[in-house]
Amino acid sequence: MAVAPIQFDPETDTGAVPSPCRQICKLDAARHHCIGCLRTRDEIMNWSLMTEDEKRTVWRELLQRRATQPVSTP
Repeated sequence: MAVAPIQFDPETDTGAVPSPCRQICKLDAARHHCIGCLRTRDEIMNWSLMTEDEKRTVWRELLQRRATQPVSTP
């Protein structure tokens, strides 16, 4: 069964910023992103230390990546 990406709009959604993790944790060596959520290794490692504004910035970047590199399905 495919796991749908978490839907979040960093521009309009309020409250706590959800993790984009999809429980498909594997880094793509060519792109240097997780094949499930498209975060970089640094973004994954630092997520719990980021402010809500920093997480929103990551989400903006993820949405841009998703437009050109669709997330994988298991």
